[in-house]
Amino acid sequence: MRHKLASLVVLACLTAPLADAQSRDEFEVASIKKNTSSNGWRGGCHGIDSKSVADGVQATIPLGRCVISGALLTHLIAIAYGIQLQNIKGGPDWVRESPRFDVEAKAENASATVEQLLLMLQNLLADRFRLKLHRE
Repeated sequence: MRHKLASLVVLACLTAPLADAQSRDEFEVASIKKNTSSNGWRGGCHGIDSKSVADGVQATIPLGRCVISGALLTHLIAIAYGIQLQNIKGGPDWVRESPRFDVEAKAENASATVEQLLLMLQNLLADRFRLKLHRE
């Protein structure tokens, strides 16, 4: 069986209009702050269907939340879209040369699935960084 490798092409549109917020899945509360103390990233999203071990990173993240620290923008994109870093193509230099960020986001419903949380993370990145992406 052949598997296609998915790639994402980053198109940064700083002045692009955003979709109506009411038509998208969004976090109830979300914060993205610049990280000044980390050289590596850790964290993720913890949904009711998360497959995690008792001592894994997700075990420390409350249900219905995404908590990621020390991540480059490319890391956040890879997490949100479930792809590997090397499959992120294109975009302006600032996407790859971004500072590191800490993300803390809480879904309105603590019983959100991982898929729902990742969709919310995708929308958060599109909103805060004005990113437009497409799969190839």
